[in-house]
Amino acid sequence: MISTIKNLRRTTPGKLQFSLGLIVLLAVAFAISGFSSVLASRDAVDKIARKAVPSIVTAQTIRVKLLELDEAATQEFLAGGSQAGLGSRQKYEAAREALGVELTQAASNISFGKDERQAIEKLMEKVQEYNGMVESARSYNRLGYPVGAAYLRLASTSVRTEMMPLVESVDKLNVTQLDSEYESYKSASGLRIGMIGITGLALIVVLFITQRFISRNMRRTFNLPLLTATAIVVALSAYSVTGLMMQRSEVTQARAQGFVSTYTWLNARGTAYDIKSDQSLYLIAMGNGAVYEDSMKAKVEALTTAVGSPASLKGYLEQDARIRVLDKGGKREQAVGLALGVGSNDAVASFSGLDSDFSARLQQASGEFYTSIAQADGKTWLLDWVFALAALAVAALAYLGLNPRIREYRA
Repeated sequence: MISTIKNLRRTTPGKLQFSLGLIVLLAVAFAISGFSSVLASRDAVDKIARKAVPSIVTAQTIRVKLLELDEAATQEFLAGGSQAGLGSRQKYEAAREALGVELTQAASNISFGKDERQAIEKLMEKVQEYNGMVESARSYNRLGYPVGAAYLRLASTSVRTEMMPLVESVDKLNVTQLDSEYESYKSASGLRIGMIGITGLALIVVLFITQRFISRNMRRTFNLPLLTATAIVVALSAYSVTGLMMQRSEVTQARAQGFVSTYTWLNARGTAYDIKSDQSLYLIAMGNGAVYEDSMKAKVEALTTAVGSPASLKGYLEQDARIRVLDKGGKREQAVGLALGVGSNDAVASFSGLDSDFSARLQQASGEFYTSIAQADGKTWLLDWVFALAALAVAALAYLGLNPRIREYRA
């Protein structure tokens, strides 16, 4: 093989045949590097955007639904048998159904084997136990027994001390997976760009040297097929390298802005329900709710640190302050009525406004994330097949440009 190549390079037609073979070989290498790089990059983006991130969102949504469930349970208990209690019961059932859907989805998307599966299965068990405690609290409350409040406190405590750590463990596993996938994508992206750049540059150099050889030895200044092949390789190399770099930029933006914002507003929405539960538990405690008041203050501080002080949060906190002033002033019935929307609907409307505001911000953040991912996908749309077609075109153009020159010597 080596001697054959050496013999080819001793004559002008041999050198042209050698150049043609090398161009075809490099065109194939260029196509393989481009095709595989685009496919691998697309697969990495898919893992980040459609597997790791949705798993995290599911875990955080479970957290929100658990806290929403508990908020509805405490509101129903506070309302007793009133119409407001019926509305809270309906909210409770809707939240329980939605929670079941999220848990089922999480169970069907296990990524970490035993650890994640055990956490989700344990969480499902705890939710069943919670529902049982809430039912007991309802039954005793209807009978007027104080033990009903104890069951409700026990149920709420189980949400925060038993279920939330399980949710956090699943969330942590998925966040670790996202970080790993992103770092892997980022480092591999540089290698893919380098592969395309190296094979593309090597092909351009060989095409240039071949054209220069023809120009010097055959008095043909330009070889149009070879010039066209060179232009294709230059254009595709520049476009693909730029496209992959822009894709990486879009994915980085999606993670740093859209995902972080989505995660923040999911947390904020769950914390809002947690704060509302503390308000109800404070009133249920009938003068002994200092622990829930302190808990709420800590959560409000954490919430404002995370998202600032939007007008909807300020409005809710103003109504909460009114409730506490009434309760501490000996006007418990008015305080409970305000919290439940009996008579004055201000407090209920303010929380509804807060939830709507946070939900809208969450939806906007999620939309921004998937918009960035769609733009990242668009940077490499059909690019894998373009590499395959370009390789065929370059090989064909090289043949058209060199074969007539080779035949001239044979003639």
